Amino acid sequence: IFHLLSGYVEFQVRGDGARFFSIAAKRGFGFWGVRRAGGKAVARVKPSAYKKIRPVCRRCQVSTRVLRRRGLPFHLRRLGRRKGLLAGALAGAALYWFLSGFIWGVSVSGQEFVTPREILDAAQAQGVFVGASRESFSPKNAGSGIIAQVPKLSWAAVNTDGCFVEIAV
Repeated sequence: IFHLLSGYVEFQVRGDGARFFSIAAKRGFGFWGVRRAGGKAVARVKPSAYKKIRPVCRRCQVSTRVLRRRGLPFHLRRLGRRKGLLAGALAGAALYWFLSGFIWGVSVSGQEFVTPREILDAAQAQGVFVGASRESFSPKNAGSGIIAQVPKLSWAAVNTDGCFVEIAV
């Protein structure tokens, strides 16, 4: 996981790979995932270390070729070039945040002596209706107001679950 967060470069060594890795290890380069592929040595290293191995390559008379770049820094650089994707993601997140501040559904449960329409009308008078701001009402005060407006009710609770409101009577 650390290597994916910090990024790594997988490269191929053409030439005397054993000598190259020996000298590079003496100079403090940390390789991992060293293996042979198609008669050539392949290894992984941090991006900053890959930039510094050029003198070792010249000394050992080997050449390197990047096979793949992996990790968060490379993905962020790729996303940074796609301004429209970034703008769309930010606009989508802002729209989601804005719309989550509204009530998108109101349901009534437990009614026996009163019709749901009466309860919904009383709830609307208390500010509980589809499209209302979630901050514009207090569930406790709305429940008390519904009881006051509908005399047949002895108990009412207004419960919020995200963008949905349930009125239990």
